[in-house]
Order: sequence, then structure tokens, then C-alpha cells
Amino acid sequence: MGVDWGKLFRRSKPAPYEPYAEQQVYPIGAMMRHMTQIAPMDYGWYAFSRELLRDKFTNDEKRVLMERAYRCGAEEADLLRAACEAEDTALTPVRAAQHLGVEIRSEDASPGGGQVLFATFTEPDLITVYRDAVRRGEALLADADVAASLPCLDITRILLWHELFHVVEMQKKATIFTQTEKIALWRGPIPNRSTIRCLGEIAAMQFAAAMEGLTYSPYCLDVLLVYGYDMRAASALFDEIKGVLDERPYRLAALATSPVSTGEANMP
Repeated sequence: MGVDWGKLFRRSKPAPYEPYAEQQVYPIGAMMRHMTQIAPMDYGWYAFSRELLRDKFTNDEKRVLMERAYRCGAEEADLLRAACEAEDTALTPVRAAQHLGVEIRSEDASPGGGQVLFATFTEPDLITVYRDAVRRGEALLADADVAASLPCLDITRILLWHELFHVVEMQKKATIFTQTEKIALWRGPIPNRSTIRCLGEIAAMQFAAAMEGLTYSPYCLDVLLVYGYDMRAASALFDEIKGVLDERPYRLAALATSPVSTGEANMP
């Protein structure tokens, strides 16, 4: 998990113009309150909005694919939980990593190069969590509104579960839905078929949510962790996510009970 600043926002003017320099900054608590009230499965529309192959699918096809990816994440969480419980051990990300045969490392900061990384999986057996991103996110949890919106949130555990799903994907490459579902890029005597990257992200988010028993989507961390580095960039990302979800063609599940006021905290 991480943010590639070069891809996050399109530049319309030459550098050093910042594409979000005039972006309104929203309170992080208000953004989290809004994001947690969106049905987790609906975040699939946001995931698809960033999929390079998105134009190859109709809205109906996207809906079916994101529903299947969501179920895949939930089912793999159940399978891993059952496997670890069969070994009579408490289920933690560290224990799951041992079961899957991968090492977990912690480093202070991501390597840079235009990216801010939260955690990475390096095939075949290494997960790295970057403490700087975690520390910044945990500092934001001191905000009462953020803490109220994100109960039971352990940022490190969510990042680890997310990457552990990608380990499961690698180990089950021949059978798991997020790897076996492919689309033909072109037809001919030697067809080229590609996986659909966003399906793995949708499934990984639900896998993490299921492992932690969350009722809201871990996609909230996209904005929360970016906010720790750049409040304007996070607010612009929030606007992007909100815009995509406000225009989604279908709602896959009901929203949480209390409505979100569009005028709250000077938010759009």
C-alpha cells in the first residue's frame, strides 16, 4: 500500500505548479466520518476508477467483478482463520505470516523516489511496513472525531493483513479468483490476457476488514495516511473518492444508518 504522488494528480501546468495548491483542506475527522458511512463494497467503484483497463468493462461487468472480488477477500479470510485455528494458535498477522512462510520487517521510512509507501510485499516472502507512515496515522487517531469514526483500528495490523492477502494471491495464483480472472487485451493467434489489478486491491481490503472485524472499509486509510504527509493532497484525494462514489451507477449495499451532511465542516 502506498501513494505515487506523480500519478495521484494530473498536472495541468508545468512544474513547480502544485495541482492541489488551491485545494480546500477538510478536517480529517469529518472526512473519516463521511468515508466510514459508505458501504465497504461500494469502494469497488473507486478501485475501478483507477484501473488501467476500466474502459474495457461495462458497468454491469464491473459490478459483478467487484462483488466477486469482495467475496474472494472474505472467503480467503475465513480459510486462513480456519487454518490457523486448526493449529491451535491465536490469529495475528505475525502468526499468519509464519503460517504462510513470509517474513515481516519494519523500516523507518519508505525509499522515496516519488512514492510514499505504507507497506509492501516483495515476492516471494517479505513484507515491509514503514513506521513513519504508521506513526503519522496513529497521531491522527488522537483526534476525537477520527477515533470515534475508526473504532478498533490498528493501522499496522491493517497494513499487514492487506499485504498478507497478496501473499495468499501469489501462493494460490493458479486458483484464486483475483488471479485467474483475466481479460483479453487483443485477439489473434497469440492472445494476450491480463489480470485486472484492482480486483486484488478490492479483495485485499475486504480480507483486512474481515480479519479485524471492521464494519467500515480500510480504504479510509488511503486518505488518513496521506493526510499525515500532506493535508491538501489528502483533501484532494477525498474529493476524488467522493466524486466517484457520488456518481456510481449502482449502490452494491445500503449505506450505514446515519446520513452524511454535505455541508458539514465546510465539505462539498
